[in-house]
Amino acid sequence: LNVEGGPSYVWQKQGGESDNFLAARIANGFEWKLSETSKLFQKAEVLLNTDDTEDYLLNAEAGIEAAIST
Repeated sequence: LNVEGGPSYVWQKQGGESDNFLAARIANGFEWKLSETSKLFQKAEVLLNTDDTEDYLLNAEAGIEAAIST
């Protein structure tokens, strides 16, 4: 289990429009080793625009990894 936080700077371009802003980053992650060849994991982060808190970016991922051969 881990938790992270700190400042970030975001450069984004979407639909021909660019936006750059200072953001606060909060993230966490979790990994549980089920066996020698498999694990369960989760990762998430949110980037909050410091000028407009309704403007944010959320990234999340969860899954199970397992070896299918040696």
